Amino acid sequence: LRRFFAACDDCAFAQGGDPQDAFDDLLAQLDATPLGNLDGDDLRFAVLSPTLSPSRWPAFAAALRAAQLGDPAPMRAIVDDLYHRDSLDVEWATRANDQRYPNAFQPFLDAGRHAASLFDYTTFNSGYGEIAFAVSPGHDGFYGPFRNPPWATTALVIGQTRDTYTPHQWAPRLAADLGNARLLMARGDGHGVLTGGNPCVFGALLAYLEDQTLPNPGARC
Repeated sequence: LRRFFAACDDCAFAQGGDPQDAFDDLLAQLDATPLGNLDGDDLRFAVLSPTLSPSRWPAFAAALRAAQLGDPAPMRAIVDDLYHRDSLDVEWATRANDQRYPNAFQPFLDAGRHAASLFDYTTFNSGYGEIAFAVSPGHDGFYGPFRNPPWATTALVIGQTRDTYTPHQWAPRLAADLGNARLLMARGDGHGVLTGGNPCVFGALLAYLEDQTLPNPGARC
């Protein structure tokens, strides 16, 4: 979100001032008095959108300006889109099965309160937002070891420096865990390194998929 604010000095919603101050003012207004069917917690959830990809920044900025002017519809549409993604049920079922979540509510309540004390905008991302896992039926995922044997095709691992969900430090760790792997690091924002439009990344991906050509050791995009 800091990257969005830094890139938004001339966004209309900032009205010539500091973008983060303008966002905080709108958040405080929505906490005090919801705008139709949009409240402060909706806006906190909506910040997921600009963290996913820079391509979402213009629409998010426009929705913030609309909310400032009394129109909740554009931001409501962003929130609803995030809630109703087609793959959400499958994603959550997979996460519940593959990860070792506790089958009790208290750990999630504790994590939610802890997250609320640390994060101004993304409290939902841990604790309260995961409470459904407290009633997940079981956990039978594969927990490792994760290795790519020497006789297999070398795996290509692509990481992005400012990924909001999988920190870039995880990419070299995964490559080291796999053993038989080549790492490519890309400079960029958001979670969609393969769909972010970086021609260097896309070219490396095509070369790998078509004839298993790997980037040079230590390559960066």
